[in-house]
Amino acid sequence: MFLGIHHTAISTPDLDRSVAFYRDLFGFEVLFDFPWDESNRAFAKTHALPETAGRVVMLEHGDSRLEIFEYTTPAPAA
Repeated sequence: MFLGIHHTAISTPDLDRSVAFYRDLFGFEVLFDFPWDESNRAFAKTHALPETAGRVVMLEHGDSRLEIFEYTTPAPAA
């Protein structure tokens, strides 16, 4: 049985700009904001590549959550 979606994830080349967009225009609030590096084994299991680094921000508005992340490793494609 389908009960709902916990969150949607979006990758962006400019995390601060994306966070400001959803926060300032739609009223989302930051739940957490943290960087990760290649040593993070949990991320190695959940991302398509074994070694990644970047920063992730989880936003919330009511029952909606939005995860926005920016990779530093590997370097984002243009």
